Amino acid sequence: MTRLHNPVIRGFAPDPSMVRVGDWYYLATSSFEWFPTIPLHRSRDLAHWEYAGHVEGAVPGGSLAGVPDSGGVWAPSLSWDGERFWVTYSIVRSVGTPYFDVDTYISTSPILGFARTGAPPSEADGKWTAPRRIASHGFDPALFHEEDRLWLLNLQNDHRPGGRRFAGIVMTELDRETLSPVGGTHLLLQHERLVEGPKLVRRDGWYYLVLAEGGTGFEHGVLVARSRELTGPYELDDRPLLTSRDDPSLPLQKAGHGELVQTPDGDWVLSHLAARPVATPNGPRCTLGRETAIQAVTWDAEGWPRMRHGGPYPTIELDVPTPSDRSTPPNRSAADARLTADARPTADARSTPADRPATDARATPPDRSAADTRLTADARPTADARSTPADRPATDARATPPDRSSADTRSTAPDALTPTDRPTLTARSTPPDQPTPTDRPTPTDPPTPPAPPSSRPATPDDPLGWPWSSLRGAPDPSWADAAARGGRIRLRGRHGPESRWAHSLLAQRITEHRAEAQVTVEARPRTFTQAAGLVLWYNTEAYLALDLTWAEPEEEEQRGQQWRGAGRTVLSLVEREEFGTRQAAVVDVDAEGPLTLGATVDGSEARFWYVHGGARTPVGPPLDFSRLSDDYGSKLRFTGAMAGIHVVDLVDAAFTADFTGFRLTCGGA
Repeated sequence: MTRLHNPVIRGFAPDPSMVRVGDWYYLATSSFEWFPTIPLHRSRDLAHWEYAGHVEGAVPGGSLAGVPDSGGVWAPSLSWDGERFWVTYSIVRSVGTPYFDVDTYISTSPILGFARTGAPPSEADGKWTAPRRIASHGFDPALFHEEDRLWLLNLQNDHRPGGRRFAGIVMTELDRETLSPVGGTHLLLQHERLVEGPKLVRRDGWYYLVLAEGGTGFEHGVLVARSRELTGPYELDDRPLLTSRDDPSLPLQKAGHGELVQTPDGDWVLSHLAARPVATPNGPRCTLGRETAIQAVTWDAEGWPRMRHGGPYPTIELDVPTPSDRSTPPNRSAADARLTADARPTADARSTPADRPATDARATPPDRSAADTRLTADARPTADARSTPADRPATDARATPPDRSSADTRSTAPDALTPTDRPTLTARSTPPDQPTPTDRPTPTDPPTPPAPPSSRPATPDDPLGWPWSSLRGAPDPSWADAAARGGRIRLRGRHGPESRWAHSLLAQRITEHRAEAQVTVEARPRTFTQAAGLVLWYNTEAYLALDLTWAEPEEEEQRGQQWRGAGRTVLSLVEREEFGTRQAAVVDVDAEGPLTLGATVDGSEARFWYVHGGARTPVGPPLDFSRLSDDYGSKLRFTGAMAGIHVVDLVDAAFTADFTGFRLTCGGA
């Protein structure tokens, strides 16, 4: 057996969609306004995942310029029909409005991923077809394949005044070649609680509809419905398959948006999103974004899926079968294996072996990590301190009411926004006189397991590739150049950091609550409209930036008369949050040579520094890193914190800076 530690894909990796083909599992996640679009990962044992490329060309025209924060590519769904991979997804161009302005697309690929094993790739290896727009009832589409027929599932959005923002789950048959609708649209289910993210699986003559329930915040969950007929009617289970909504002490919060997948041995697992909150005086905040986790599933006597360890709560650790020697060799790509007929999953999994017992002591083994299996003393949420945070407006509705999604909370009339209290974090998860329930993971204090690498160097032939990401468009040589520069990355400045069109930024995901980023920058700013530096980033209204820039002589007012030739080179530390920008510090520096900048993140706090005289010199006070999270502010937020480099030139768009030695280290004491 192999020990799996959740989250299996750490940092910003929400809305996972997983499929098995032969002995390989493939998983797609949302990318929102970031490129590369729709990151893909693969695994043979469910515990260890590697980056496997992305859906290139997912955005028609290659640009998301102008798309709002947390818009862009939402909730891709990955599937396999025995011959090719399919992905369907929505591009959302309006956030926080009644319309969403959604375009839903389908793309296919005969081979998923990219060849990096040394084996000669086929001409089609890793290529995705140009996306084709299909019926766009709402976001969170999914495909169901059965007997050479193709069905599109979708959320239905009713934008009209008084309409339900999440008006049910609908299904439409599509022609497999033209992707045009065949026949009418079927309403599968409506529910008083918000349901979205539909996925379908067939087992033992039942169609199981797996739904995301309760929005994407702390009320999130997975609910299942089933029917003997594909088009319904569907009956709902009387309990959630998965949720953490009613236990704020659990280390994995926001558990939801799941998909059931059968293993080669006939067992079942559930991929889902979750988040690890950090304690703040204003309640829990999930700075790492929503991450990808996996749970083991069994089936009860009535034929409903249940967590193998019992209860609806997500567990940090579980045992999964180690792949047998008969599996595809680890150095051989699934692309090269060519997926023989006996490795293709069928649409009907009715040949499932006998299910495992519902009780499974392996859910929380005694050697779990203290860092992962429970929240530390300063990072556990409780349900008894539910006041509105002091730094939020009283009308903040980010805590999703039970019957409404976080996406719905700001899409209705202001008088319909009902703030719902959200838990805060304290040192106690269970009162000392109350035994730990048997249907949830038992907290223990074992050694911390080794964390997956926080980042991998980009390959020499693609130095700006993964784990680098960029905003609203792929890196372009016109503004990001790493070719023939001996390991240097040169960025040309364009718009400022609040631009939704042309911000020259490269960033990597922060994957643990303790992290450190550093980089050496060489630049000669001559005006306050030029800047280059290190940034901790969430979105255009939430970032912390330490920039090399120009300022007036110290004794002069801030008047912008840089053309007189006077002035000084400074490090400027800027904090941006929803309600404005403030300069936290200004430090004179010698910019005649390279300058090393750094940022250290510890939970909810970030400290910036630079290297002077061989030693780290602090810049400004500690800053509130927790504002770089889904849970701060009054607007919808769906991504996660990143660390990166950026350059600005507001006047000439010609100023450049060279960066070397970027390093992001996540985890550790």
